[in-house]
Amino acid sequence: IFTFNQEPFKASVPAQILVYKTPPVPIYIYLTGAFSAGLIVGLWIAVYNFITQKAKLTRTSKKLHSIEHEYSQVTAELENCRTDLTSLRTELAALKEEKFRAQAESKELKGTDDVQG
Repeated sequence: IFTFNQEPFKASVPAQILVYKTPPVPIYIYLTGAFSAGLIVGLWIAVYNFITQKAKLTRTSKKLHSIEHEYSQVTAELENCRTDLTSLRTELAALKEEKFRAQAESKELKGTDDVQG
């Protein structure tokens, strides 16, 4: 900033924009204006990116929450299926045991019928 106080930066020069020629303005004003314009543009870009990324993060968080909810439902359903499968296996084992006993009794009855006959 103190560099702008030196004599070369205090010199006034006109700027020509297409066909328009400005009145003479000190060089440090051009430099300060360019720096300020760059700062403002950079801040606007940073704010824009912050807002868009925040919105994207919100959408992604909602999607993640939805997926987590679906995952918990599927996990609960899987656990219910495992419980049902376990009870069906127990029931099947009981039925097989009952069938085995019935066959054993049937053979036993045939054996006594053969002995009596």
